[in-house]
Amino acid sequence: MSTGADNPRTKADTLFGKIALEQGFLSEAQLRECLELQAYMDPPVPPLGVLLMRMGYIDDAKLRQIIEVQRKRLHDFEQSLRARREDNLFGKVVIRMGLAREEQVRACLEVQDSLPPGQIKRLGDILVQKGVLTPEEIQRVLDFQAGLILYCPGCDREYNMVLFNAGAKIACYQCGARIRVPDFSRDAMPPPLPPKASS
Repeated sequence: MSTGADNPRTKADTLFGKIALEQGFLSEAQLRECLELQAYMDPPVPPLGVLLMRMGYIDDAKLRQIIEVQRKRLHDFEQSLRARREDNLFGKVVIRMGLAREEQVRACLEVQDSLPPGQIKRLGDILVQKGVLTPEEIQRVLDFQAGLILYCPGCDREYNMVLFNAGAKIACYQCGARIRVPDFSRDAMPPPLPPKASS
């Protein structure tokens, strides 16, 4: 018999239980009972949904409904993480191009962090909304950033050059092939945009 310490609750089970409560399919006491039972089971421990069905707290239709909501939330979360990674790289390019100061980009990323869960607003949109950049400057950064993709000669994996020092030699994370990062100097930057017209 397990002591309970050997069976850490999975994130999937935690989310499943939260959704089941939100949907009104079971009470907190029923959820707590199943989680405690699960914690003391010997491996392999059944997923929370299976245990809730065995206990008669949910039926097959409710199980499928919870799983569908769970899939959507996980997909939305992954999309949000991907957007955030892309926006962090976008911010680095904006700073390297001299279009904004680091503290301006950081302040806009903080605005992004303060958004309610599930709401995604891209860094470029926030920079424009705050008057830090113009839509033309955003497009210029996007056009320039498209040229910053480096491909591994061995497996075609993509790398963003912003992450590496100019002239560095790196090993591909996927196949181990050697990759040389081209010089990413200010000489390679596109010419500055004309000054913003004063209103």
